[in-house]
Amino acid sequence: MDCPNSKRRSGSKCRSRGFSLLEIAVSVAILAMVLVSALTSNLSAQRLANEADETKAALRALESARVELESASLIEVTDLMGSLSPGSPVPIPAILDGQVITYALPDWTVGDPIPDPLGVRLTISWTSSRGQERTLSLLDAVR
Repeated sequence: MDCPNSKRRSGSKCRSRGFSLLEIAVSVAILAMVLVSALTSNLSAQRLANEADETKAALRALESARVELESASLIEVTDLMGSLSPGSPVPIPAILDGQVITYALPDWTVGDPIPDPLGVRLTISWTSSRGQERTLSLLDAVR
């Protein structure tokens, strides 16, 4: 029995050349898994990039608050009745949603002599784009 040119002889039967339906289904399934993995990876990278941008914005805001505190005198920084008082928000324009910047004086208690330099901890809190509460702190000194 002769097989046409597009077929070959396997034993006594002629077999078609090309892909079977099963081979195509397996190939499509593998391709789908690869595409889903690539999409998931891309979404994760985008989320991490957004979080990095938020963290950079928070650091810029903390730097602005640090400059604001450096321009104040030690008396202004330690004055519990002044416009800058420990635990109250530092007047820095909001960069992030729900942003609040506060400062604390961890090495000084009221009534003690004011050390020079005076340690100041700035803390920024904000709500991330994913709805999570985030916090970042910076320890600095005021002279």
